[in-house]
Amino acid sequence: IKVVVIKERQDEMDALDEVITQIGAAAFVVYGSSQNADIRYLTHFRTTDPVLFIKRSGETGVMVVSQMEAARATRESSASVMTRVEAGLPGIIKEEKNLVKATARMIAELVKGDIVVPPSFPFGLAHELESFGRVILDEGTVESLMEVKSQGEIEQIRRVYEAQPFQPFTLHMANGSEIAVLHREFMASSPTGRAPK
Repeated sequence: IKVVVIKERQDEMDALDEVITQIGAAAFVVYGSSQNADIRYLTHFRTTDPVLFIKRSGETGVMVVSQMEAARATRESSASVMTRVEAGLPGIIKEEKNLVKATARMIAELVKGDIVVPPSFPFGLAHELESFGRVILDEGTVESLMEVKSQGEIEQIRRVYEAQPFQPFTLHMANGSEIAVLHREFMASSPTGRAPK
């Protein structure tokens, strides 16, 4: 496991801003449930319902959730929260019965321009979004950000690793895979938080 200290979460958002600016897009957009590592990482929110995350350059990311999840998302997520009602989805569904097309239209109306999406973005939704503007596939910015751990993440891993008695845990990797740490011997700890070269 590569564990590296970075300054703060702002560095992560700066990397997304850089991608948006370089490509000339209006926003970086991610869609899925928290089973999607990109959603889990960018929002710090866990849910089985699909959520939408929109990050515009220079702005805080916005997560669009169901009304039922709004209060919990506001408490738990690092993103600003908007409900699907506030995003206009119910009105769009009255006109467009196909949920994928309606979701694409909602995204297009919120973003108002070209979007950048990660490789995990649903193909059908990306295809529908192309009728509103360019959809540009990112080459793994979020995945590369997940490889770098913040000081808080390092401390959380250390607390779990050093717990007495030891309790098995799972590390969720940037590529979506998981590593079960069943015993302390399955993982090596470094005083600097950096993997040996």
